[in-house]
Amino acid sequence: MNEQPVGGNARKLMSGGDQPLSVEIPASPEYLDKVKTFVQSRAEAQGLSQQAAYDIVLAVEEAVVNIIRHGYKGDPKGRIQVETQYINGLELVVRILDEAPPFDPTAVEDPDFSIPPLQRKLGGLGIYMMKQSVDDLRYRRLPDGRNELTLIKRVAQDSE
Repeated sequence: MNEQPVGGNARKLMSGGDQPLSVEIPASPEYLDKVKTFVQSRAEAQGLSQQAAYDIVLAVEEAVVNIIRHGYKGDPKGRIQVETQYINGLELVVRILDEAPPFDPTAVEDPDFSIPPLQRKLGGLGIYMMKQSVDDLRYRRLPDGRNELTLIKRVAQDSE
């Protein structure tokens, strides 16, 4: 796997943590397993519980699939970068960067579960699942025009 350190020590957060590592893939479903394996191995290496590792991998998978399908509309010329960093033994931070058109999944309203499934508007369940799988989800459009989606899974919640 092509794991790359990102930005050297200058990228380490002031509060401490390990060096960020990243993997970059073409925007094609055939590379999804590479991303899942990368995130899973980083989660396991940092001692996340099996459930916490599953949750973060599930959320990353959903985000990357959405970028491939909806952002790049299946065009494999698009690129997706997934960066992980473990901060102070407290949280695993995953940043997903792409150059697709802007889309903020944090602004998507949760599905209305009071409406029967067949009467609900289509879509949004994957984003809801992603939000439920992590402790924090943040989106921003970077000055260079890329999308940055940050997913945070707190390790402390594993022991609760």
